[in-house]
Amino acid sequence: MKPPRLTPLLLALAWTATIGCGEKKDANREPLPLTPETQKQLADAEKSPEASLALMNDAMKDWLLRHPEYPKTVQEFVTARVLPKLPTPPPGKEFAIDRTRGVVVLVDK
Repeated sequence: MKPPRLTPLLLALAWTATIGCGEKKDANREPLPLTPETQKQLADAEKSPEASLALMNDAMKDWLLRHPEYPKTVQEFVTARVLPKLPTPPPGKEFAIDRTRGVVVLVDK
């Protein structure tokens, strides 16, 4: 007597496990938790352009550990949950990605 074929059953179970119970949880909808360290970094970044650039370049390093290419814009740091929010750039400036050096810089608007 042949043993029963388990392949269809195992495939069905694997498929069911991958789709879950129909409820999708979008990690990007939930705000990134603000740890005390992150709160301090963001507060410092609001006071100093140097601190904001340091924070943004730390975010770039973290991004590059997870992604094979540079982000299209710095806003992707928030949407990808690398940063909970972007620091406010100095008046008349904005953050941009310098792709030749792989860093975040401040440029004139």
